[in-house]
Amino acid sequence: MKNIIRTPIMGNLYRSPINLTNLLALLTAVMTLSAHALSFNFSYDASLTNIMGAAGAYSVQQGFAAAGQYFQNTYTDPMTVNISVYWGNAGGFSGSGFASSISTGYSNTFANIRSALNTDRKTAADYTSFSSGTVAGADPFGGLTNLTRANAKAIGLVAANDGAVDGKINFGSNSWSVLNYDVNNRAVPGKYDFVGVVEHELSEAMGRIEWLDVPANGNYLLDLFRYTAANTRNTSIGAGVSGVKFSYDNGTNLFTEFNAKPGGDPNDWSTNNVIDAYNAYVDLPDSAGSRMPVTQTDNLTLDVIGYDMIPEPTVISLFGVGSVWLIVRARKRKHLSD
Repeated sequence: MKNIIRTPIMGNLYRSPINLTNLLALLTAVMTLSAHALSFNFSYDASLTNIMGAAGAYSVQQGFAAAGQYFQNTYTDPMTVNISVYWGNAGGFSGSGFASSISTGYSNTFANIRSALNTDRKTAADYTSFSSGTVAGADPFGGLTNLTRANAKAIGLVAANDGAVDGKINFGSNSWSVLNYDVNNRAVPGKYDFVGVVEHELSEAMGRIEWLDVPANGNYLLDLFRYTAANTRNTSIGAGVSGVKFSYDNGTNLFTEFNAKPGGDPNDWSTNNVIDAYNAYVDLPDSAGSRMPVTQTDNLTLDVIGYDMIPEPTVISLFGVGSVWLIVRARKRKHLSD
């Protein structure tokens, strides 16, 4: 679940065909593997200890640390995401929901955001999103385009280590009893995977968000990646709208379906009988007793909006062989031309 504080500031996985552009993108990503610099600064409100007690608060902090570590192992952006954590009705939350987030917003022109995203391209999916026209050359929405503040950091529009709060995450007063806080055994009968829920909320603060349910407020970057078919972007929501899926190649390949059920965020996934940390909470009962994983397609949603995703190990291994071949070929050519 999401909410936004706006702070306007003007200013199934498809592998792309291997070509020079994609190889160079992979090489760039591989060369940055040693530069893991994404970090999270979690600050915990007193409401956490007041409701959970000292031992419970410690378990919550361990869960946040595990979720943060997942993203640190997945993306290499040299930046700090500042998150405040609340429990119950503290921090401006009603305390009646299951889990929710409030992200500090950033607004700019589509042209400026597109330029920053273009400069930030690193992965094959990044390059495909531009070459396919998914990230359009001209503003497809009109008006300002929105990012979360953390997303603006990822593409260089806000200072990477600025200390202001990027987002707030809250768990409802009664949610503690239905959550499983064990980071080593995340599938406990009748309980919901706490780490998976934190990953869900953190990803929203990082930018996996929309404002389609409040159209007057403009569009978010993720809205560019909603398709029903090739060359058919669809940003409609509500009754009668279904089959809208995530795509970064202009709808040629359609991946996970976005939620269309009332009461769930349009940026979350429709469950479709698959357990996923990014599923809409309206389908949460389906996840009870299961580990809620973040999938490779989930990872791509943040990758294409500006986060620098580390390639899968198999891709790295294959590319490592290819890069050696390229180096050998280059040396042979130099030798023959002497």
